Amino acid sequence: MNVVISGSRGFIGSAVKKELEVRGHCVIDGNERIFPSGGGGGIWYHFKWYVGSATSDINAQVDSVKIALEALEKSHAIGCKRFIFAGSIMEHEVWKLSWRDDAELRARDGYAAAKYCASVMLKSRAQELGMECINAIITNIYGPGDRKTRFIMATLLKIKYGEARIAPLRFSAGTQMYDFIYIDDAVRAFAELGEKD
Repeated sequence: MNVVISGSRGFIGSAVKKELEVRGHCVIDGNERIFPSGGGGGIWYHFKWYVGSATSDINAQVDSVKIALEALEKSHAIGCKRFIFAGSIMEHEVWKLSWRDDAELRARDGYAAAKYCASVMLKSRAQELGMECINAIITNIYGPGDRKTRFIMATLLKIKYGEARIAPLRFSAGTQMYDFIYIDDAVRAFAELGEKD
């Protein structure tokens, strides 16, 4: 199967790329300018998104939505039948908050709003194009290659380097909709989404 991955150099995209290659698929970097044409039936995975300090930058988040929509159009142009978008559990949180007049939104909620916006727009456009669009909701993937600032890695590093002995580690009340998944398990799930009939 021909597979295109936009965002194949990031934490999740690079791991999915390796897994699909091990499974014998021809994987093409979505950043390339040359794609196979007319073959049809391929799959496009979209992981590319502005994160880190850009999470609270509204312009960067709007650009991420545009990049996702452009990737969908490219996928259709080369004959892909399925587009798999890396969504976020935060989409649900911001959607619930958006209905409340008293909601206190944070700067990083722009990321969640942009992910939700992209998922709705992608599904709508994919229907117009006659394509399948899957919004694969990601929630706190951790493992080798993870950024050191994310919850699991940051906590493990604080323990490893003795910060927990100096002062107690502080966490939130734990009321967020959180779940954690190891990178290998997430990668297998993404591969199965692409391979399903």
